Amino acid sequence: MSTEATELAREQERLDATYAAFDAAVRALQSRRAAGVDGFAEEALDAMRAERIRIYTEASGPLYFGRIDETGGRALYVGRHAVSSPDNELLSINWRAPAAEPFYTASPLDPHGLVWRRRFDIEDRRVLGFVDERLAAGELDHLTDAIVEDITRQRVGEMRQIVATITPDQYELIAERSDGALVVQGGPGTGKTAVGLHRAAWLLYADPDLAREGVLVIGPNETFIRYIAQVLPALGEQSVEQRAIGSLISEAHRETTESADLATLKGSAVMAEVLSRLLWERIRLPEEDTLVAVGRSSFPVAAAEVRELVLDARERARSYESGRERFRAALVNRLASRALERMGRASMVSQEEVMRAVRSAKDYQRLATRTWPRETPAGLFARLFRNPRHLREVAGDLLSADEVKRLVSVRAPEKRR
Repeated sequence: MSTEATELAREQERLDATYAAFDAAVRALQSRRAAGVDGFAEEALDAMRAERIRIYTEASGPLYFGRIDETGGRALYVGRHAVSSPDNELLSINWRAPAAEPFYTASPLDPHGLVWRRRFDIEDRRVLGFVDERLAAGELDHLTDAIVEDITRQRVGEMRQIVATITPDQYELIAERSDGALVVQGGPGTGKTAVGLHRAAWLLYADPDLAREGVLVIGPNETFIRYIAQVLPALGEQSVEQRAIGSLISEAHRETTESADLATLKGSAVMAEVLSRLLWERIRLPEEDTLVAVGRSSFPVAAAEVRELVLDARERARSYESGRERFRAALVNRLASRALERMGRASMVSQEEVMRAVRSAKDYQRLATRTWPRETPAGLFARLFRNPRHLREVAGDLLSADEVKRLVSVRAPEKRR
């Protein structure tokens, strides 16, 4: 066996070990139950667990794409997640971690303590090849083959990630620590948008509070938003809102005045209870069994089974949205387990891949959405003004006939276009 083939086999063995540890971590998260000191702590722990599962299972691409060898002999693998072995050996580090910075910034002129940099070509958990770059002083400073290939690749369809081939200049912008606005300028095709999106991902990693405060990506039109839509989710960042600028501008502005009685009613604690009832009655428990197709297989889902998952989620959740996420995750886990049982232990398909297939299955999406639909504050509030009979059925013990009449006589807030 040649030296290159031996090294390729060694790297494949390392990749297999990393995926084994990663799969084990995902299984442990999915089977673990939160044990907080009270209901609120338990929900917070469950939310953290669900977020970690989402990050692990929804990011796309190989676990890692590069390796850096330090002068002291340590080798670090750079990728989308930090993965540790059962013995707590660090198998890969997140590309946004400080330790990964030399992968992007090192050069023969300034090696940042590195001897080698290796870029992998990995597809479907197989190491197809790699490109090495020697970083010892005196070597030529050049772009590696991997970077050149990525830069010259034809741009079609959805926007690609550049996380594996970020250049030093791009990384400097992505990781720039700025208290104010950062303006990225350049000609067409120079990577401005890609840098901006990867900077958003980097900031969310460096400052977790941003995810709670909210990050908004604004594009010039819907076509542009569709083009960039999958970059951040592929990096594991689903909390970012991506909108075309037109959706943020209301085309109609009208001044309204309302009576003091109506304003008082809208702002009362009674109205909070009315809205709560309107929200939770959106859940529809199925009356019949459902057949869910995942790939070429179909799995029956009993109505009683769905009701059990819904009731468990409602009991354990403090909010409608957290309950909805808990229900959907439980349904995915149930279907994925059923699919893996059917395929048997000899199957090479991972639980992560099966869960991704379940989430994309139309039957699953239809069942989950019909049972526990998504609701927005604006949409819920608009329901107050739609149907007086429905409002009386939901809140007749809280609102008088006159109050119901006053509410439905008001024009519902206009949706933003």
